[in-house]
Amino acid sequence: MILSPVDRTTLVVYAAGMVTPDIQVLIQEAYLGGLSEGEIALRYDYTPSTIYRVLQELGIKREHRATTDGRAYRSEIAPQVKELLDAGMTPSDVCKQLHLGYNTFRQIADENGWTYQRGPVGRPSTKAQKLPLIKEMATEGKSLTEVSRALGVSFGTLSRWAAEEGIIFTHRPGPGHPENFGRTLGAQQATGRKGGLAAAEKLVTKRCLYCGGEIARYRANSGRWNKDQFCSREHAYAHRRETSGKTKTYVCQLKECGKAFQGWTNNPRSYCCREHWAKAAPNKIVIGTDRNVIQLDSSWEALFYGLYMLLGVPCQKYDRSTVVEWVPGNWYAPDFLLGDLYIQVKGYQTLDDELKWAAWSQQIGRHVVLYKTDLDALRRVEDADEFTKYIQRVADKEAQTP
Repeated sequence: MILSPVDRTTLVVYAAGMVTPDIQVLIQEAYLGGLSEGEIALRYDYTPSTIYRVLQELGIKREHRATTDGRAYRSEIAPQVKELLDAGMTPSDVCKQLHLGYNTFRQIADENGWTYQRGPVGRPSTKAQKLPLIKEMATEGKSLTEVSRALGVSFGTLSRWAAEEGIIFTHRPGPGHPENFGRTLGAQQATGRKGGLAAAEKLVTKRCLYCGGEIARYRANSGRWNKDQFCSREHAYAHRRETSGKTKTYVCQLKECGKAFQGWTNNPRSYCCREHWAKAAPNKIVIGTDRNVIQLDSSWEALFYGLYMLLGVPCQKYDRSTVVEWVPGNWYAPDFLLGDLYIQVKGYQTLDDELKWAAWSQQIGRHVVLYKTDLDALRRVEDADEFTKYIQRVADKEAQTP
């Protein structure tokens, strides 16, 4: 039995997996007409398990399809399959066009003695095209990594091709290779890789903290310099043994302080106490210019900063000139200042935050905390007045909360 195409708009599958009554009637007619559960599922874009459940709900007893029934259906559909194959369609396209399973298509083809061409499987290999160039670059002394980057072939694929064809690439250790540990800049440049950035652009010299000898620093792919401070592991351990337990005189970097203090040699410090660190850490000045560079401690602060700068709100990053000691040895200050209102931008709240905010409100003044929902609301405001009024409403609401 061949059913006429069904309007797709009537094939509604609800989120709970329910089938509309109209489709249940079509499924019942199709099954009683000789179609299998799998063929019905393909025709109406359901899963076989859904068709099985519908038949159970309708009280239809599932029967084993006799060979004669399947053979009659295949004989009925065979002319359409032959017509599509003669038109140049692949078996996969024929199955999609007629809503057939591939096994049904294969049985039809075998019963009628047809030969068919399968479509292409997978991506075509570029090995034959690139192999001459790979051999040429290997002869020139290029490394496997350099050839991989130049030809756009993955490292693993190129390694497999080289093993299959017996191609040997030149190995030259890079600046970060263990073979170059502790070697001087000149020695690394003489044997380093020649591809990519020049060795002179990737390497600079640095002095070992223990012996003062020259060591090389290399720039990684991320653009950051490596942090090697010693020319060898032996010198690193010797430096640790000699400096462990020793003290050194440091000078506090806070402008208002500047006093000398004692600290451990192997743990350098810039500030004499945590209070002075809290005052000085958030702001930095770029040497050679007159502008201040604001240091934002999180992406939430960056979002708030960008919003009030965009709308022209008279808000500023709090310089932490005043901090409160909320527990002995721990200091707190908010993030921003809007008039006389101190603002704390908080993405995720910790257990100690309530204590910090309470100490600030009791000792200094008005304090408001903005969460993610508040930042989402501020992103939708259109002018500075609305921005300021929203923050004032949040502050009044928090003040009324016991």
